[in-house]
Amino acid sequence: MLTLIRTVRSADGVFGVLRGPGFVLCTAEEEDRDNARCVSCIPAGTYPVRRTSYFKHDFPTYEVRDVPGRGRILFHPGNTEEDTQGCILLGLRPGLLRVRDEDTGIIVEKPGVLESRLAFAEFMKGMGGVYETTITIQWDVK
Repeated sequence: MLTLIRTVRSADGVFGVLRGPGFVLCTAEEEDRDNARCVSCIPAGTYPVRRTSYFKHDFPTYEVRDVPGRGRILFHPGNTEEDTQGCILLGLRPGLLRVRDEDTGIIVEKPGVLESRLAFAEFMKGMGGVYETTITIQWDVK
């Protein structure tokens, strides 16, 4: 079973901690925009997670399923909300990155997650041969 505790909600995205079998990773997601498809994080709750393939880049991953009005919510590498369309990005630690803002086109420094490919590898290793599990997503914003 996976647990995602969201700890930061900002205009630059939603950030938290993902706990699973043998790993604790940082996460980055889209802003909270009431579950709008491709531009929002998903609502808090418990959802099934199933192994799948990320067709865009042809590698195995996991998909959060049965989110009302949504589909193909994947775990994958990426650093800031510019790297996702409603999916969950994984990192080893939080940090700041220089990116082109998706709304303004201007280069800015934004919060995100670092060492994402290493974190994704750790996630996949921890998930091992698991085909299906659940994720519980909670808010703990102070």
